[in-house]
Amino acid sequence: MTVICALHDTRAKATWIGSDTRVTASHQAFDFGPKWVTAPGWAVGCAGDLRTINVLAAHAATLFE
Repeated sequence: MTVICALHDTRAKATWIGSDTRVTASHQAFDFGPKWVTAPGWAVGCAGDLRTINVLAAHAATLFE
């Protein structure tokens, strides 16, 4: 199970995001690893296979072009 949450602070005009750190690769589970792919101005929290995270991370710089 993946937990990703966000909290918006209207006074600070900021949004805080966080998640657990467990990731999976096929049938293996790891208690650490990338759950987020980030680039200037955006972040994507991934819930699913480690392969998905790796593909997003490899193309993060041009993802929205």
